[in-house]
Amino acid sequence: MIGTGKTSKVSPHIEKRSQSMVVERLDATTFRIIPSEPGKRNRIVKFHYDESDADAGIECFEQSTGVGCPANDHGMLCAHIHRAIEELLRQNEE
Repeated sequence: MIGTGKTSKVSPHIEKRSQSMVVERLDATTFRIIPSEPGKRNRIVKFHYDESDADAGIECFEQSTGVGCPANDHGMLCAHIHRAIEELLRQNEE
C-alpha cells in the first residue's frame, strides 16, 4: 500500500501505460484495472481511509493471486493506481 502523498507526480511512462487500460468500478472504493498489454493480468485497486487518524492509502494487487504490485512495494506509483484515480476523479465530476 502506498500513501496518497505519492500520487501527485506521474512519470510520462506511467501516464502513457495508464491511458490504454480499461477500468471498472466494483464498489465505492474498489476498481478492477484491465491492461491492454498482452500477458498482463487484471489488477484490483482499493482505496483505504481511516477516519480516526485521517490516514489514506491505496493498494494495488493482482486479481487472481492477491500479490501486490511491485512498484508499490518500492513506494512508487503504478499505472494501475494512476488509472483508478483518473476514473474516480472523472466519475466525481459527473
